[in-house]
Amino acid sequence: MKPYESLAALADGQGNWLESEKYSRLWIQLDAQDFPAAYLYLAVASARLNNTEEAERAAREGLRIDKDQRVPRLNYVLAMILMKRQEYAEAAKSFRRYVELAPHAGDAAKVREQLPRIEQLAATLPANRK
Repeated sequence: MKPYESLAALADGQGNWLESEKYSRLWIQLDAQDFPAAYLYLAVASARLNNTEEAERAAREGLRIDKDQRVPRLNYVLAMILMKRQEYAEAAKSFRRYVELAPHAGDAAKVREQLPRIEQLAATLPANRK
C-alpha cells in the first residue's frame, strides 16, 4: 500500500491529476475498505479532471468506509463538489461536518465564515435544488 500512497500523494502535490488518479485507483484496487485517504486522492484528482460524478462517488465512498473519521477532508471535497452542483443544503452539512472534525485546519476559519452565506443560498432555493 505504501508505494501507491506515496505516489498518489506526490502526484497530488505536483498537481499531476492523471497520475494521482491512476495511483489512487491502484491503491483502492489493492484494498478498497481500509484506506479512505485513497478515495480522497481519487476524489480530488477526478474533480480536477472535471469528472464530477466520479469525484462525488469517490468522496462518498471514502466517507462511507471512514468509520473512525480519520480523513475529515473528504467532507470538504464533497462539499465543494456539491457547491458546484448548487446543492447548497447538503454542501453546508458537509462543510459543518468538516469544521467539526478538523476545527484547527488551515481553512476551517474560512469555511466557518462562508457557512452562513451557503446556508442562506440553501434557504432561498426551491426544494428540488436544495
